[in-house]
Amino acid sequence: MKNSIILRPLNDEDVAEHADMLYSSFNTWYWKHGWGKDYFGCSAQETSIFYKVYNDLTPGCSIAAFNSKTDRMWGLVSITPENSMYHLEL
Repeated sequence: MKNSIILRPLNDEDVAEHADMLYSSFNTWYWKHGWGKDYFGCSAQETSIFYKVYNDLTPGCSIAAFNSKTDRMWGLVSITPENSMYHLEL
């Protein structure tokens, strides 16, 4: 059976998964692009502050993509209104 993607709003139960995804994706990208060290110099769970910040700014405006077989988060889109426009983060 093929993996499919489940899209749904990010919620409080996803904090640990979001922190793991953010931590590993940033650190992997920076290592692969010559940074030579982890981008985040903290534990994965300490990056959970980003969930709180974005959720406080725009509650309910983050959509997460999950692997249907593993329930692991593949990515996230955060939508933040700014000056009559929208800021999207992937």
